[in-house]
Amino acid sequence: MIDSFLHLIDRIIQLIKDRDKASHEVLALIVEPLFAEMALVVNDYLSLYLETLEVIGDDSDESLTMAIRNITARRQELLTTRIKVREMARTVGDSFRNQQLVDFAEEILHFFHSSRIVAYRTSSTPSTSLKVELHEFVERPDLDRSALKSNIEQALRNIEINWASVTRAYCRVKITLV
Repeated sequence: MIDSFLHLIDRIIQLIKDRDKASHEVLALIVEPLFAEMALVVNDYLSLYLETLEVIGDDSDESLTMAIRNITARRQELLTTRIKVREMARTVGDSFRNQQLVDFAEEILHFFHSSRIVAYRTSSTPSTSLKVELHEFVERPDLDRSALKSNIEQALRNIEINWASVTRAYCRVKITLV
């Protein structure tokens, strides 16, 4: 009887150790790499938008053309990383029951919407606004330099707020899994 009880206690201890090991593996193999890749994407968005603001401050048509070319080229540079991060986040959100992991994944997916800017169709009322990617905005034939500047500034504020949310969710996951 005592041997059975001791065996049960040993098994419980082993299960706790296995759970802790699994948590550390999730952290090391999934959460940490996902956060690191996301940081690359965020830094790319920030540098692209800040460089674009600097270039369009020049007021020449050439600077606007150069900014548009830069946006288009830079978008392609980390395209595969952005896709990988989004799909990893979707998979994590769909695959785990841990609410902190799910929240982390959702915050990452939400972040990508924060980099969008508001473009207006024919009038400048909110009812006719449309959220688009920056590269779609700059490809418009009626591109307005001041609207571009205003929208980039708003996107930068959104990125800062949403990156803070991603980082907060990341910290919660780390606390939970450590």
